Amino acid sequence: MCLMSSSRGVMSAVLVAVAVVIGTAGCQVVPAAAPSPSQSGHAPATQTAPTPAARLVPEAVLPGGCEALLGDESLTAAIGAFDITPPSELWHVGFETVGGVECTLTAPESWARVFVLPEEEAAAIAESYRDPVCAQVYDDVECTAAGSAGEAWILVMSSIGYVSADTPTAVPARLLALRDALVVRFDGAESAGVDSSATTAALPLDCEGIAARLDVGTLLDSAEIYESRIEEGPGPLARRLADALGTSGRCDWSELDDFREFGLVVFPDAHWAWDRESEALAGSTQTTVAGHPARVTEMAGGRQSVLVSGGTNLLWVSGARLPDGAVVDAASAYLG
Repeated sequence: MCLMSSSRGVMSAVLVAVAVVIGTAGCQVVPAAAPSPSQSGHAPATQTAPTPAARLVPEAVLPGGCEALLGDESLTAAIGAFDITPPSELWHVGFETVGGVECTLTAPESWARVFVLPEEEAAAIAESYRDPVCAQVYDDVECTAAGSAGEAWILVMSSIGYVSADTPTAVPARLLALRDALVVRFDGAESAGVDSSATTAALPLDCEGIAARLDVGTLLDSAEIYESRIEEGPGPLARRLADALGTSGRCDWSELDDFREFGLVVFPDAHWAWDRESEALAGSTQTTVAGHPARVTEMAGGRQSVLVSGGTNLLWVSGARLPDGAVVDAASAYLG
């Protein structure tokens, strides 16, 4: 009489060892116990947690956008009944991409610009705004006050007019009251920015290399080019914050014979905002730049701009007193 046994290892939680009959007459088959993982010679299967999908749209610190602040009783008590004024430039896109927000609150007798950012994103600038202050910025007086609310950092700003002998230098009480109300409003707020990808634009931009590649000297038709805009003072606070935080990258050039200007701004990972921002460009013309959707806008004073959905990023190219189509050609060359 022959005696044989056979078994199969454990394949999953619902499989058990079974006896297999070997086709020899008169042979008895004896079931064998399922071997333990160490006896079977196979290591137990390791379960790997699934990789989270990349976040392509920011989780806003203020769901619903700035309009969600309308009618807030504590904010109204601070500055009066207010409306929301949309930003005139695109710096807010960079703030929103990292999970923040920029709002302008306009009341009958006052106004204030509000920036709310994830605290870790604001770490680079928070110390500079630690104390409430009014300071001269070119020919204006700019007042700011900041505060923290859990994981959110808040900055409020207002202007109190041109500098003169009787210009007050104390931060207005209404601005401090607004800051305090916003700290309460955003206490416990959470946000998350868009995840970077392999095609995210690297900052800071190589403005010298870009100028050479786009031949900015020929574009501006001048042998003497300045790496700046034609403007007085340091520019708007939103742009200064964007520069300091690195939520966008920009290069500017100008010449002073005919006052031509040219510049480009890259908003890394901001493709999510394309539909909203392109629809907001009233009077713009739809086109395609280097295979990407784009909107061209003609403005007063010979200014023109093009906003391009450059894959992962948004690209904003603008100029003044340039030949027709120059900004579109420059945007195409940059993306090409």
